[in-house]
Amino acid sequence: MSNNFDYNDDIEIQQIRKKKEEELLKKIFALPDKIIHINNPDDFNKLITKYKDIPIIIDFWAPWCGPCQAFGPKFEQVQKSEWGNYFIFAKLDVDSPAGIIAQEFGVAGVPTIVFIYNEKEIYRHVGALDKTSFISILQKIKNYIENQLN
Repeated sequence: MSNNFDYNDDIEIQQIRKKKEEELLKKIFALPDKIIHINNPDDFNKLITKYKDIPIIIDFWAPWCGPCQAFGPKFEQVQKSEWGNYFIFAKLDVDSPAGIIAQEFGVAGVPTIVFIYNEKEIYRHVGALDKTSFISILQKIKNYIENQLN
C-alpha cells in the first residue's frame, strides 16, 4: 500500500486553516483593519467601551518626536500582520485635543504604548521599540490574557 500523503500538502492545509481562522476572528469580533486614530476624548471612550473584550494598544506619540516617527512604521507593520487579529491598534497624538487622555494616563514621555483590556490598563512601555521587541511584548500580553480566560 503506498502512501500518497505529501508533507508539503499538510503544511499548505495548515496555512489555509490558519488564514481561514484569522478571517473568521475578524468577522466575529469585527476588528478594524486599520489603526484607529483617537482625536478627542469621545473617540477614546467609544473605543474602550466598544472593544472592552479585546486588548487595545494605544501608541501615545507626537509629530515632533523622532523616536515616535521611527516607531510609527513598525507599529503599522505589526498591525497589518496576524497581530491585527488579536489586538486593536490605536494612535493618540498627545498634542491633539485627545491629549487630555495622555494626561489622565500620566504619560510623561513619548512614545508610550499602553495596553488596555476590560477598560483597564494592563501594561505600559515607554520608549521606541524595534519590531522584534514589540512582537515579544504582544506575545506576552496575548498569553497573559489567554491565561486569565482559562
